Amino acid sequence: MRKKSVYTPPTTRPPIPIQGDPNHKEKSSAQKVVEILDSEAARPVSRFCPVCGLALECREATFFYENRSWEIHLTRCVECNGINRRGLKN
Repeated sequence: MRKKSVYTPPTTRPPIPIQGDPNHKEKSSAQKVVEILDSEAARPVSRFCPVCGLALECREATFFYENRSWEIHLTRCVECNGINRRGLKN
């Protein structure tokens, strides 16, 4: 006796908005930048390079936009980011 397979229809996704569509509301560039700054400000700061394990250099940068400000920690590895694609030191 053969088992019957139970078909499960795939979940439907909302249609991808197209710019000509009157219901399409694309975020402005400023809104996208604010979202990036919000997420970066909330992200924990790494202390060590995930590739080589050395301590990361950290610089603080402050960004301002419409009465708001964000303190963003910019990190870089001297070992990994100090070498360009040709293998030469910067």
